[in-house]
Amino acid sequence: MTKLLVVDTETTGTDPERHDIWEIAVIELPDDGPRVEHAWRILPDLAVADQAALQVSGFYERTAGMLPEKHGEVCDFAAGAAARRSDPAALAAVLASLLSGATWLGAVPAFDEKFIAPFLRLHGQGPAWKYRLRDLGSMAYGYLLGRNDGFRAAHPAALGMPAVPPMDASTDEFARALGVDPAAFGRHSALEDCRLFAACLAVIRGRAAPEAVSADG
Repeated sequence: MTKLLVVDTETTGTDPERHDIWEIAVIELPDDGPRVEHAWRILPDLAVADQAALQVSGFYERTAGMLPEKHGEVCDFAAGAAARRSDPAALAAVLASLLSGATWLGAVPAFDEKFIAPFLRLHGQGPAWKYRLRDLGSMAYGYLLGRNDGFRAAHPAALGMPAVPPMDASTDEFARALGVDPAAFGRHSALEDCRLFAACLAVIRGRAAPEAVSADG
């Protein structure tokens, strides 16, 4: 059975040599059961944080009142844990085990991987996920091309077929093209970004109805 995990992070910037993860979320998508959500926060080094990154992610607003970490404790917010940061070493062990052997899905997953892999190694763990990362944009682009070609083949006179977004379109553009409203998700939250991806993936995999398409557009 394929182990599918949607993964996303929030970081203090875009340079893995200087910046840190502060929020990690994972959604497990089993083939034969309900999905399982996880979300954790850790304390980053803010002295070198990028100002724009903190503003976009609402770091200070979203972490106000959080309790400091306890040694060895991992607090999963998606499971209703207390508002406490996780111990980084303990979280690295949990995350490494969860990601082991998994197919990693996400919006630009290479970005998140270049932060998570060094985080695991820093705390004595090693990356063990499948090396082919699955990107939402690439998957959505191929799905939409195939869907539109099939529609035109069945309806040769159709003139109002929605355009397929360009290959380098944003996550929001691909979501809208799939019939998923990105405004329904709290963006720049790791867990909400995972939920958006999972909703898009459900359309691509035929497990949710795509946006209705007609000859009238």
